[in-house]
Amino acid sequence: MIRFEKVKFSYRTEQRKETSSILEEVSFQIRKGEIVGICGSNGSGKSTTALLSAGILIPQGGDIFVDEINTRTFNPEIQRKVGLIFQFPEHQIVGITVEEDLAFGLENLGVERSKMIDRIQFFSQKFGLTEYLKKPVSYLSGGFQQKLAIASVLCMEPDFIIFDEPTSQLDPWFQREFWNILLKIHAEFGLGIIVISQRTFDLEKTPRLIIIKDKRIAFDGESEKAWQIPEIEDWGVAIPESVIVRDLRQKIEASSICPIRLGNK
Repeated sequence: MIRFEKVKFSYRTEQRKETSSILEEVSFQIRKGEIVGICGSNGSGKSTTALLSAGILIPQGGDIFVDEINTRTFNPEIQRKVGLIFQFPEHQIVGITVEEDLAFGLENLGVERSKMIDRIQFFSQKFGLTEYLKKPVSYLSGGFQQKLAIASVLCMEPDFIIFDEPTSQLDPWFQREFWNILLKIHAEFGLGIIVISQRTFDLEKTPRLIIIKDKRIAFDGESEKAWQIPEIEDWGVAIPESVIVRDLRQKIEASSICPIRLGNK
C-alpha cells in the first residue's frame, strides 16, 4: 500500500528565496492491485505526487508510507517496490544497449546472474524487445523506449508502477497500445497501477480517480462519478470524449426522437 498522511510539499524559488506551496494536507491510500488515475490542472502537483510516492522527493510535512516503510528512511526497498515511468522515457534509460538497460536495476539489487538472465529474457520477449537486446537504445522509437522503460521496472518485480503523463510523447498508434499494455500487466502481475496525467485519454479506463485542486484532494472516488461533477472542467480536468459520446448516445436513446431509417420500406 502507498499511504499519504497529511502530506505537505513546497518548492523553493531560487530568485526570491521563497517557497511555493504545491501540496497541503494531502491524504489518500492506494492498495496493490488497484488502477488509479491522478489528475488536475497544470501545476496542481501531479508529477510531484509521483515523485513523492516513489520516495524520490521527501515531504516537508506529514508522512508517506510504502507498505510500512516511511519514505523519510530513504530505504532502497522503496524504489524496488515502486517503479516510476517518466514522461520522457529517455530520461530514465541508462544502458547503452537494451540488454544493459534491462540489467541495470537488477545489478543494483544484487540479483544473481542466472536469475538476471532469466528475467531479461522473459521481459524482453514479453515486450517485443528480444531482437533489439544487443542494439543501442537510441535505435528504438519513442514507443519502444517506453516499452523498455516498463520492462526495466518490471524486471525488479515491483508492487506498484506509476506512469507520469504516459502518452504525451507517443504517436497515435502507441497511444492506443498503451492501455492494452497496462491491462495485460495488471492482469498478469496484479500490480498497483497509478496513471498521473492531465490527458483524459490516459484516464478513461481508470476505475478510481483522484483530482488535485488548490493543493488538496478535491475528489477521490469512482471515475464515473467524477465525470458527472458539474464544475469538473473548471478544475482543469476535461471529460473524456468516450464518456461524452456515450452520454450523448444514452440521451438520444432515452428521448422520443426516432432515428431516421434509410432504405426500402
